Amino acid sequence: MFHEKERKIKTILKDESNNKCFDCNNSKPEYISLNNACFICKNCFKRHQKFPLNISKTTKNNLKSLTLKELQYLYFGGNKKLLEFMKYEYPNLINLDH
Repeated sequence: MFHEKERKIKTILKDESNNKCFDCNNSKPEYISLNNACFICKNCFKRHQKFPLNISKTTKNNLKSLTLKELQYLYFGGNKKLLEFMKYEYPNLINLDH
């Protein structure tokens, strides 16, 4: 299990889109929205904390402390894939181009 977690962490970190905040594009996001499988900065984290947990469940960006299930959300998701989903599902939203 340890090796599987390490492999997933390496893959998640290789994706350059995960090195920026999904919401505002600031570099080095410090937090994760687990159920959205995206990375967010400290300022956006404050906004996300006001959302109900079914909208955004946030945690500190410490990949090694996440469960395998939580890592899988990020492994199969991440900022790039969430952006693709949002563009497909909500094409009329503005500011989706990072």
